[in-house]
Amino acid sequence: MRFKLRLKPGVEAIAEATGENLGVAERIHRALPIAGRVEWWGEELYFYIPLETSVESGREVVEVGDVAYWPEGPAICVFLGPTPASRGDEVRAYSEVAVFAKVVEGLEHLRQARRGDEITLC
Repeated sequence: MRFKLRLKPGVEAIAEATGENLGVAERIHRALPIAGRVEWWGEELYFYIPLETSVESGREVVEVGDVAYWPEGPAICVFLGPTPASRGDEVRAYSEVAVFAKVVEGLEHLRQARRGDEITLC
């Protein structure tokens, strides 16, 4: 299962489902496209979505390129590096997230996003 994170035509990243939280990935995939406005928290890009779903397994420590569902938002989070909650070099979410995909192409494009830019998960 593949996902695109599109900022504008030609500026997008591709993510592939990891098999972790597969139910979350499937529910999000069925709801596509989902658009939101970019927010930043450290090197975490996130955007609120109008979809609430249960989480199979959550964790706080993630990896660069992980795409996760944050149930407290609800929001989609893309981790590009450390956040204010990180300890040392780790990448840490604000609270538990359900990682469901990994960016496999175009991660550098997401770094171009500015707060308030429209982003579409499709």
